[in-house]
Amino acid sequence: MMRWMLVLVGAASILSFVEYWRDKRAAIAGRRRVRESTLHLLDLVGGWPGGLLAQRLFRHKSRKRSFQTVFWVTVVANVGLNAAIVFLVITIARITVRRMAWWAPLAGIGAIVLLFVLGLVLAIGLVVDDAIVV
Repeated sequence: MMRWMLVLVGAASILSFVEYWRDKRAAIAGRRRVRESTLHLLDLVGGWPGGLLAQRLFRHKSRKRSFQTVFWVTVVANVGLNAAIVFLVITIARITVRRMAWWAPLAGIGAIVLLFVLGLVLAIGLVVDDAIVV
């Protein structure tokens, strides 16, 4: 389960990093920019490490206070949600071992992965929508 979370966070981080890079290039060239809501959604679904790295490397969106406030709220929300998911999975696993119901952790993990993937698909859809408009 933890391996899947790492893979999904890694994919979201790479996508977020690329979108920050695209937005910086668009800002320099005077072209249509990536929506801030798209960047925040990518950060929320787990791409905040890539977003943070891109902010530092490209010196992009790092001085705009309103953006930074929302960015750090998404970081706290994502970390809190991941902590809650891990706690939930561990709790389900403990209850399952006591009751010997082998399917409960699979259902819990499946639901968690499904929700995360749906969020990632939504984020990718917004990114593709921005790319098509540009």
